[in-house]
Amino acid sequence: KAEVNEGVIVKRLKPRARGRSYPIKRPTCHITI
Repeated sequence: KAEVNEGVIVKRLKPRARGRSYPIKRPTCHITI
């Protein structure tokens, strides 16, 4: 499970700089759980 979480965070880390991925990262964590 940790491996999948890392991959998702890395992909959202790039767009996170835009500030728009900030809210998107929240729901993404839910799906990972």
